[in-house]
Amino acid sequence: MEKEAKDAIKYIGERLNEKIREEMANGLEGELLSYHTDDAVQGINQAALSRRRYTNGEINEDAFTKSVYQLIGVKLPKLWSGEFKIVGVSEQNGITVDAAKANIKPQSWLLYAQKDVSLEENAFDAIAAYPTEKDAVNMVEKLRLVDALGTENLYDRTLMLARIKFDRVFSDPSASEEEKSIARETLEDAKDLAYAPAQSTSDIPLSGGVPARVKGVNLNKVITMEKDAQEAIKYIGERLLKPDWEAARDLVSSNERKGFVYLAKPNAQYAGKIIMMSDTHLVQQVGKNSAVAHDLSKLENGAELTRQFDNNEIKIGRTNIKVEYNQDRGKANIVTYNQQRSEYVRKQAEKWAEQNITNSKSRAAFLKHVHAFTQDMAKGQEPAKPSQEQAKSPVKTPTQQPQPQLSR
Repeated sequence: MEKEAKDAIKYIGERLNEKIREEMANGLEGELLSYHTDDAVQGINQAALSRRRYTNGEINEDAFTKSVYQLIGVKLPKLWSGEFKIVGVSEQNGITVDAAKANIKPQSWLLYAQKDVSLEENAFDAIAAYPTEKDAVNMVEKLRLVDALGTENLYDRTLMLARIKFDRVFSDPSASEEEKSIARETLEDAKDLAYAPAQSTSDIPLSGGVPARVKGVNLNKVITMEKDAQEAIKYIGERLLKPDWEAARDLVSSNERKGFVYLAKPNAQYAGKIIMMSDTHLVQQVGKNSAVAHDLSKLENGAELTRQFDNNEIKIGRTNIKVEYNQDRGKANIVTYNQQRSEYVRKQAEKWAEQNITNSKSRAAFLKHVHAFTQDMAKGQEPAKPSQEQAKSPVKTPTQQPQPQLSR
């Protein structure tokens, strides 16, 4: 009986791992394809289908490379390894040279694709030239998506997509630290899913253990995991439904850049305005092109927030909130304009004082007045006026330093 139970748990665990990989791959696929035009997405998907048919032996390599050329616009070398490199080049004395090695500015960028490395070391063929590096990088991402989406193995596909996301974020100079952190964690999660061997049934407790939540898939009703698995939990709550996720992403997208919508993390704090409410989630803008989706079932006052929204007490695009999480739950508090403004003023003043007031006593006295000022501002009151005694003995700060502009 014990063996049957262990076998059942092993089977369920394997199916769950497969489900997690599938959801992760689908999420990455949707996000990465969203950065490309509809025509490009159609070409990528059709070329990926050809890649899969070629791998399965339904078509030969010539048919596959011809399909990529027609759909994507570049001709891949035979026995393509899936790797690329981009080289900035310039004309020097009538010869095309590597601009970096010649220490000159690139005039164009050549895209190289690698053939099967077993044939020849560093066997790269030039397949296209582009006027800007951005154009070359964009083409590389398209071809990497063809390779990933054309891969049958779900484990490999998930890892390939996670690597594409990682490279996209870390090559973007405007990417925030939060975006980089999420891209890094996504890649690590994908590696764990792709490389970790199936857990031995002897290591899985038949009872007890710690109910785990991995990447938005609720495992509580199906299987329990050991305590060390809890440390791998990185997100709180379930994912948004795809239509809601797309709507939320559009709200924080701009002409220059697609938006990002994340799940909340344990032990984190978020502040910003509410931009969307669904039946299951509250979406909060936390950056110019980023938002966090809060699972209402994971907020202590989720039901109250829903009631406030239904009663028009929460105004979309106007109501600001601060959300604080512990390991697995959070609480949202509505922040008034005065509270938000006072927090901004306080932080700016503290930053200025740290950089400009070198005397510690003077800095402490200055910040004491700033804190009193911002506390009154947060309450919607006039800032407290100094007493006569304070007025007679003003705090001295270095006269050579400009005073910060505290606006209300």
